[in-house]
Amino acid sequence: MANITLSPSVLMNLQTLGNTSNEFDDVAAHISARMKVLGPADDAVSYFKAESYKNVASDLGLVRNDLDKGLATIGSALGGINAGIELLNQMKALANNALGSASATERASLATQFDAKVAELTKLVADATFDGTNLIKGTPDSLTVRLNEKGTNTYTVIGIDLSAAGLTTPLAASANAWVGNVDITASLTEIDAALSQYRTSAASLGADSSFMQTRLDFTNNKINLHEAGASRLVNMSQAEYTQALAEQNSAAASIQSGAGVLSKIKGNDDLIMALLGR
Repeated sequence: MANITLSPSVLMNLQTLGNTSNEFDDVAAHISARMKVLGPADDAVSYFKAESYKNVASDLGLVRNDLDKGLATIGSALGGINAGIELLNQMKALANNALGSASATERASLATQFDAKVAELTKLVADATFDGTNLIKGTPDSLTVRLNEKGTNTYTVIGIDLSAAGLTTPLAASANAWVGNVDITASLTEIDAALSQYRTSAASLGADSSFMQTRLDFTNNKINLHEAGASRLVNMSQAEYTQALAEQNSAAASIQSGAGVLSKIKGNDDLIMALLGR
């Protein structure tokens, strides 16, 4: 490329044009992201404060996941309890029908149906599992969830054995094919005890669920507050976005006005690109 001699004024104009072009690119990047702080170079204090808020929100997101899982686990247990109550009521109906029958054959048939439901009750609670945790099976699991982002506050739900054999008053199969009223009455007593324990367990787990839902709402609110705080520090408000657009338009106008300078060194594209930093 031939040596080109530029007057000081032309050279200054070109350098100014290059600076304006760089400013235009910088403003355009901020506008595209709708952020006033893209990195520490823009505002180190605001950038790192926003990052700390985002980190807390991220950690709280793990707490929220724990609570969501806990609520689902309790929900599965409550579903099992409700189904178990329905099954127990069916058993009670069978026993009452047997008590009102004088036929030994019919009583034996009803007793067989009862025994099948007793066995089904244990299978039912064994199926009330969510993500590997079962709060009501024989030898039940316990559930512990985190309540804060540091893990220093937790909540534990102790499982309850609601299998037929694990009840406080075990629910046994029918005795003597329910030939005698005393055998049927014994089964009815066990059914009533089971219904009472199931309902008490439902109330207890329902209280656990309500507590976790309260904590989940609280956690979601904290996440929103931290995310909003980070956003205010680094994102553009509408007014700031409008101002940035005005600055971009001003820079574009300055670049356009510098076109006259370029015409004076027309044909020297390499020099122009070098001066503009391209």
